[in-house]
Amino acid sequence: MNLNKLIEFVKDIFFGISEGIKSRTIDTIEAELKDMEGAFGLLLFGSLIGMPIFSSFVGVSLLPYIEREIITMLSRSKMLDDFASYWFEIADI
Repeated sequence: MNLNKLIEFVKDIFFGISEGIKSRTIDTIEAELKDMEGAFGLLLFGSLIGMPIFSSFVGVSLLPYIEREIITMLSRSKMLDDFASYWFEIADI
């Protein structure tokens, strides 16, 4: 009986560790996704800030498909003055 409780306790510990690792991994992947979305938007619409990388035709052709990314970029651009909070959010501090 006591051995079963010990086994369950060890299983709970390993379950907690694995859930923590999964949570941290998901946070890291989401942060990388945000960076990739920003780079993608910059590649497509770099001409708006004076860096023509692709032709305007490519950006306009993809416009119907990237509506969510544009909304994300616009909402994120409103918070660009607070870089520290962005990195603290990524670090989960």
